[in-house]
Amino acid sequence: MIRLKIPSIILLLTLVLTACSGELVPLPQPTAIILHSEGDAAKTPTIYTLPTGTPTGALSKEATPEATPLKIPPASNEMLPKPADQILKKGTAEATTAEVIQLQTSPPKYVVHITGNTPTPCHKLRVSVDISKGDNRVVMQSYSVFDPKVICLQVIQPFDVTVPINKLPINDYTVWLNDQLVGEIKASG
Repeated sequence: MIRLKIPSIILLLTLVLTACSGELVPLPQPTAIILHSEGDAAKTPTIYTLPTGTPTGALSKEATPEATPLKIPPASNEMLPKPADQILKKGTAEATTAEVIQLQTSPPKYVVHITGNTPTPCHKLRVSVDISKGDNRVVMQSYSVFDPKVICLQVIQPFDVTVPINKLPINDYTVWLNDQLVGEIKASG
């Protein structure tokens, strides 16, 4: 009976001393696992380490002091639809704020600054931009694309993007995002 107590006491002391040591054990990085279909040559799943970081919050005019200009990410074509998106599944991308911004260029150029969320970090944001010549509308749709074979961390992923509005003929336009009026553009030469 004493033999059973001594290992138990040693184990208990080890646990107490380890817990009191003050050292933090790093958490493992989130991973995505791609499960291959039966026809794939590879029998084992592919494992990727997902990027980590602190998500950015949504911008609001109330939270921005008047003397400080808004920090707007540079315009990018990264979120425009791509031919490779055809093999991915379409998902949601909730836009929480959007505004039309005229850049200080000659001739003026326009961008739409959009913030919002996708359902997971594996959902890649896409924003389609169509210029309707008949009724002078710039129609934008935000959505996401993802690979349903990827197992992904289930956490909302914020986005903060600036979408360029290119090649507008001279005219007045209304800008719409997900069927909501965002603003107006008075394009001049």
